[in-house]
Amino acid sequence: MMLPFNNAFRKSYENAQLKFIEPVLKTAYTDSKELNIALLNIMSPISFLLASELKKSKPDGDLILRCIENLKQDPISFGVIDGELLLTPIDTRGDQINFLKSNENERALFLENIKKLKDTLPIIWTDFISIINTITFVSVTGKEELLEHFSGSDSDRWGAMHMSNNIDLLNIAECLTHEASHHWMNLYEFYTSGEFIDDGWTNNSFVSPWRRDKRPLMGIYHGIYVFANVFIVLQYLNNLYQKDCNRLHYVGAQVKRGIEIIELNYKYLSPNALNLLSDIIPIFETAYLKSPKEVRHDYYQKILKEELSKQH
Repeated sequence: MMLPFNNAFRKSYENAQLKFIEPVLKTAYTDSKELNIALLNIMSPISFLLASELKKSKPDGDLILRCIENLKQDPISFGVIDGELLLTPIDTRGDQINFLKSNENERALFLENIKKLKDTLPIIWTDFISIINTITFVSVTGKEELLEHFSGSDSDRWGAMHMSNNIDLLNIAECLTHEASHHWMNLYEFYTSGEFIDDGWTNNSFVSPWRRDKRPLMGIYHGIYVFANVFIVLQYLNNLYQKDCNRLHYVGAQVKRGIEIIELNYKYLSPNALNLLSDIIPIFETAYLKSPKEVRHDYYQKILKEELSKQH
């Protein structure tokens, strides 16, 4: 298994963060102990949120003060963390995100399963998901049927993600791979000049294998990259544990259909966009063809049936 990514993108972004935010922190804290703790948290999602807010033309003063207060607390380490600053306090796709308080047993089981995954999966997975620093549990009103695999993140809080409190081994693997993929994808766009896709985020006319509402082509592009990575990881784990095959095959069929939609619209993709797909698609297809042909057919037909229902 190999997940395509370039660690140099993260290094460049982190170096830019350090250069910008360190002088700010040294100005914000007069107490040396508080400053030292804040400097330990300089690569945390709260620090990235502070930097993002400061760069805005009309920054939110209250949010800045809350970030500064949080950064002087205990050093932020990898794991499940409760805290509203780690999640955008807005609706998602029209449905309200609700915070869930984690308990000690959940946090311990999460870290235990992470250790199992790191011990089980190739080392490149550990490198790939290392861009994620904090996880916050949530529920979403109106999306109860999707909560089993729900996760999300945003580019202001770099390194933070939220997910349902389903801490099954395979679901943790899926959610972390999913959000790390978005992070890497966003970094790739950030460091690439020009648009990936002409009108990639503005033309909401494409039926997506992953959404009920019509999506821009860039949404389908992201879906291919994210869920191809998820499929590769789930297949590797399924070969070991022989569980959750339905989820594996469903995701595979979604990616296959997403690739077909993108192939019909290749003329809108930039060379950089095509290059990234040329890295991930062959890896996905090699893994996908390992599933039984009749199973692939059945789940693909299921995706086509769902697509037809969305068009009416």
